[in-house]
Amino acid sequence: MLISELNWERRQKIMFKVRWQKIYKRILKRQAPHAILSWRYFMPNQSHAVRLHRRTFLNAWPQYPRAVWFLIALYSYSLWYLFYGWWQLVRIWCNRSLKIWETEGIPKTKQLIHLLILTYLHSTPPRFYYQYRLYYYPEREWLNFIYTHELPHWHLTMSPNISLRSQQLMTHKHDFSTELARLGLPTIPTLYKLNKGESLTSTQIFCQQSLFFKPEQGSRKEGCFELNYDVKKKIYQLRGFSVEKNGVPNKIISTIQQINTQDYIVQVLLKNHPQLKLHSQYSQLITIRLITAVNENQPKIISSVLEIPIIGSFNRVYIMNIDIESGKLESMFEDKYSERSECLSSIKTLIGTTLPDWKKIVLTAEHAHKQFMDISTIGWDLAITNHDIVILEGNINWGVEMHQNHGKNLLTNIIKSNILNSIS
Repeated sequence: MLISELNWERRQKIMFKVRWQKIYKRILKRQAPHAILSWRYFMPNQSHAVRLHRRTFLNAWPQYPRAVWFLIALYSYSLWYLFYGWWQLVRIWCNRSLKIWETEGIPKTKQLIHLLILTYLHSTPPRFYYQYRLYYYPEREWLNFIYTHELPHWHLTMSPNISLRSQQLMTHKHDFSTELARLGLPTIPTLYKLNKGESLTSTQIFCQQSLFFKPEQGSRKEGCFELNYDVKKKIYQLRGFSVEKNGVPNKIISTIQQINTQDYIVQVLLKNHPQLKLHSQYSQLITIRLITAVNENQPKIISSVLEIPIIGSFNRVYIMNIDIESGKLESMFEDKYSERSECLSSIKTLIGTTLPDWKKIVLTAEHAHKQFMDISTIGWDLAITNHDIVILEGNINWGVEMHQNHGKNLLTNIIKSNILNSIS
């Protein structure tokens, strides 16, 4: 009886610690509001997009009572209007306004007025004014975009009735790959699971092939690392977590042991399709981020981009738009990391080419979405390898920025897919 009481107390302490860490990270330490609070919410006859943003604002933090929601909102928006909003506005205006004046011909004063409207009348971080090129759009269309600070509340508003099965599969990578493989969909098999703090053996790690370590519960490559095996030199290289260890087995095992702070799954490291490898000049895997949305009970693709790793960085990428009809690679979004890349000119030669097996890629993602019809939109990570197309993972809380860079309007496509009918 005493042991069970101790175990119960230990579990309660762990749960309290996890909840406190979540509150501290997502509320107390947060430097942006949890959703958009726009003046347009108080006006009649607003668009689907405005109504969706408003519902996201009202439905945030559904796990808490309404009184707690009010206190969170009071704390968050007070900090935004009194401090964080001003600080971010001044900093971004000083850093970007001159360049936009010189390249786009938009006066700095006009930019400042726009930034004030975005920051205070729509409670949106001012950096999106430049990232989404909102200066090309009238203010009434600014809410036709989805903004990162609304996530994950925005996705939960879109999919309010996600089943326990879908939650489990989308948040546990091993279960996800096992179930989709059972359904006949192409996934990466798990070689073995590495539990938190588990001791490693040389047989597990040094198996004369390259391995990829991925958190069992994670997304967007956070916490991932690679163990590359050079067949010719017969040496191993550990990459990721700002770690790079060559050749010394004991040091590699020791390093993995130190960063093994959560449960991992270990998979074979995939190789790029020859057509992509020719242009990237790098062995790191190029991935496709593809969004599907339920349209009249049928999942359909609404957006897709190609992510090309940057040399010298483990988790930064170039983003290249993909025409969803043809699979043709279009314009590339370049940021401050582009200037230092040695292979940028080679990567740009991809523009205008068509991805191999594009129709098969789209059908694979749409067929996979049919297994999760309780989720309105899913972000898929796929890869084209030298063998076949592979589904890497699916995401409920998928990132929206890369699909809207340079003013690409994602929300309009979502509204056209008619998936808002159930929440309008």
